Amino acid sequence: MLVKLYPILEKTGKGRVAFCGEVQFSDGEWVGVILDEPRGKNNGSVQGVQYFVCEANHGLFIRPSQIRLESARLRTTGLKTPIARKDVSLISKGTRVSPRDSPKVSPSVSLEKLSKTMGTKSSSSTRLVDGGTESKVPQEVSTVVQADNTKSEKADKNKETEKISSKITEKPESVMEKVKKLQETGSPLMPLSPVHSAVPIGMDEGTEQEFLRLQVKDLSEKLETLRLRRKEDHSKLVELERSKIQIQALMELKSKMADQLLDLQRQLQEARKEAIESREWKEANQDDLNSAAEQLEMATIDKEMAEERAEALQLELDSLKLKNEELEADLEILRNEMASGGSGVVFEGNSVQLKQLELQNDRLKEALIRLRDINTAAQVEKMAAVREAEVLRTENIELVRAAEIARKTMNESELRIQDYQEQIEAAMGAEEMVMNLANKNMEMESQIRRLEEERDDLEAHRDMDEQMFEEQKLVEKALLGEIEALHIKISEAIQSL
Repeated sequence: MLVKLYPILEKTGKGRVAFCGEVQFSDGEWVGVILDEPRGKNNGSVQGVQYFVCEANHGLFIRPSQIRLESARLRTTGLKTPIARKDVSLISKGTRVSPRDSPKVSPSVSLEKLSKTMGTKSSSSTRLVDGGTESKVPQEVSTVVQADNTKSEKADKNKETEKISSKITEKPESVMEKVKKLQETGSPLMPLSPVHSAVPIGMDEGTEQEFLRLQVKDLSEKLETLRLRRKEDHSKLVELERSKIQIQALMELKSKMADQLLDLQRQLQEARKEAIESREWKEANQDDLNSAAEQLEMATIDKEMAEERAEALQLELDSLKLKNEELEADLEILRNEMASGGSGVVFEGNSVQLKQLELQNDRLKEALIRLRDINTAAQVEKMAAVREAEVLRTENIELVRAAEIARKTMNESELRIQDYQEQIEAAMGAEEMVMNLANKNMEMESQIRRLEEERDDLEAHRDMDEQMFEEQKLVEKALLGEIEALHIKISEAIQSL
């Protein structure tokens, strides 16, 4: 059905009709409206399908029953619009209906079409129940009849009454057939659509009540379906909240893992720096360590040589001491002999020997002094060598200790490097896990967006379903009033016959 863009008045504001027909996001017929104010929900497209073009938040899809005309007339093109079933003017006694005073309806309908509608109301109501060609905009038929008591007006009234009576006598369609068609075409899983069904003319009161009872039952089933959908929506919302909590926990875990990874990388850099410094110190002090070891070895050799020389000098000194003691003993003997007296020759002879002994004794004393000096020098050299050996030994011990400390430090650094490498590998695994969690997070975010879109659609459907349910109550009341009006019309038509 092609509908021009005419101003309408809707609950959310004024707007224009831009689309009428079936849509992909729901069953039934929908009306696309371009609102004058940004109070809509889309820009003419729903779920990627463009139905019309408008600004953002200016587009809205509603059911035809939610539209209210702003003007008194609605102009349509393309197809005929079914006539509404309520507020049909009553033909009372003493009224005159002429083509010039035809009822003012929207759209305009001639008196002949009105009379034909009374006869074909049964079949048109069946089409309405089955979800067929239903009018996109509820229309009310209002009529203003001027009363005139002339004879020509009475003749015209009698002719119209005869036409209505002839149409009433036609056999209406069976109620059970209508119910069967309703059950075949109706689906409890589809969203509710406004049902503007009319009670066929000619039914008795019991049949009409049964027909209305079946309609009420069908509406109750649809209401129960809506309740079940609301429960499903609630479960989806709960799942949405759970997903949000999981995403928040994953984001916190991701930040913690990133901090741990940065800390491990910093510790690894420090350990590598310490290992490099230890290796450089070892390489720089390797020559000093080697030279100290060589000096220690040379000092040890010098010490051994000095000890051997000191021992040799000590032995020589001991032998010289013994020899000196022997000479002193001989000298003492000679002196005693000289003191005991003797001849001059003997004295002279003893004097010569004495001089020789004195000279020999002097030489021995000089040799002894030299040996003593040599021994003293050897002792001094020995003490100096011992002191030097002690100093070298101390330096060697310190160097060995430093080398051992450096070796231990290097080993510890290597162990720390190995440990950090293992931690980095674990951190890389954790980073991979974080990446997987991030991908999962993105998937869950897209799922959340999809669930939010579904929630918005479901909320819109719920609002429309609630509005349609309220309208259905009004329609039910209107049908009851229409039944009473039809009874009155039938009784008046029978009386006029």
